[in-house]
Order: sequence, then structure tokens, then C-alpha cells
Amino acid sequence: MNRAVWILFLAVAWLGCPKRLETSQVGASLDARELLDLASKVESQVFSIRGEGRLRVAAPSARSTVTVFIAAARPAFLHFEVIGFFGQPQAILASDGQTFALLQNDQGNYFHGPATPENVSRLLPVVLSGPELVSILLGAAPRIPAERLSAQALAEARAYLVTLWQGDRSQKIWIHPDNHRVLKSELRGAAAYDLLFEDFQATGAIDLPRKITLFASGSTTLELRYQELRVNPDLEPSLFKLAPPAGAKVIELDENGRPRGSL
Repeated sequence: MNRAVWILFLAVAWLGCPKRLETSQVGASLDARELLDLASKVESQVFSIRGEGRLRVAAPSARSTVTVFIAAARPAFLHFEVIGFFGQPQAILASDGQTFALLQNDQGNYFHGPATPENVSRLLPVVLSGPELVSILLGAAPRIPAERLSAQALAEARAYLVTLWQGDRSQKIWIHPDNHRVLKSELRGAAAYDLLFEDFQATGAIDLPRKITLFASGSTTLELRYQELRVNPDLEPSLFKLAPPAGAKVIELDENGRPRGSL
């Protein structure tokens, strides 16, 4: 991606300032679409991140806590490294939104294929699309396309609750009344999961959560705590491409995450 594209991202993100809703309005009747628009404008101010953190994974099949390096940018640019005890990457995943590559240094395997949810989520115990995963890493809650909406003010929680419906799916989103950041999201129906955003810290005029927790079905929890984080850095396009090193076993995957040619 060239610098002109990054400038375009920046211009789109900063178009206009979100209208502020006063704290005294908690308890008032508000328009659900307006609340979502306010939250989306605040989230759009973050279009890229780069940093390190600790990722805790608790799943029925595995429990671990690892150091990770992450570089991500909208809409689906992702670079994700799992760092070993001696500071060397054990696994590197890169995607430009169209293709993906994964290098497992400990096994000498190099996987390559389309950037489908099954492939870009290969290092995680949950399946998320590239845009979903990048949005979450940038501190935003992905939305379902809403066929109808409702909103209510929760005075005791000092939050607005917006509910979205799409067929047999629903989503509840809690929005802070002052900074309009999404605090929590609960998605029900197909591909259900919950998100919790905590420990907001200001970077300039931007409040960004340093702790992001995803709860999925099957008692699976992913908790990411950012330790060092740069917001809206200019990321090199080479971060999102990964070539196979000499001697690696190259395995081509299909859109379902299976080796091509396998049954």
C-alpha cells in the first residue's frame, strides 16, 4: 500500500467531529441509528495499530499465555507473530486481505492460500474473518447488518444499550455516554461471540482499549492486553506479505483451510 492510500484512510477517519451527547442525557430516549453512527465515527479514528502484548488463550483443548507482536490496518491488513521465550517468532501470519501466509518456524511449515476466515484465524481457537479480526484488534466491535434497531439508556450502568436484529441473529452493544466508545458487544445466533473492551487510555484525542476480551462458544476465551502500542502508524506494505524461507515445506490451502488436493 502506498502513502497516498494511507492519506486517504486518514482523511476518511477524520471527516467531521462526532456530535457529543452529554452525560445528563442518560435516561433520555435516543435514536439507535444516531448512537451507532456516533460510535462508528469514534472507532473510525483508529485505522492502524502496531505493538506488542500478551495473549491469554483458554479453550477446552489448550491453555496458554504468549507474547504477540501485532500490526493491523483497515480493512483487513494483518501481521501477527507469536514470540517465543528467547524473543524469536515461533509463528508468523500475514494477510493483505486477499491472500494469507503462515510460517511455523518450530515445524518448518509454510502455509499459503486465500484470506478466508478459516485461514486468517489459523492461529486462534475461533474463526473470524479478516475484517472482523482487524476491527477487534483496533478496539472496535464488528456489527451485524441491522434489519431493525432499538435503543435504551441504562442510567445505573451509565451506558446506552443498542440492540440490532438480522433474521435469527441479534447483537447488543453497550456505548459509553461520554466518549461513545463501545464497551461491550454480545452477538447471538450463527457465529456467536461476546466482546469486552476495558482499560481505555488516551492517545492524543483517541481513547483506545488496552484490554480486549473475546468470549466464544465452547468455553473459549481470548484476552489480549496491549503493553506497547502505537496508534495510526504508517505501516510498511511488506508487513502483510510473507515469502517462504529456504527449506520450508510449502503447503497450499484452499478456502476451507484444507491442503489443496486433499479430500
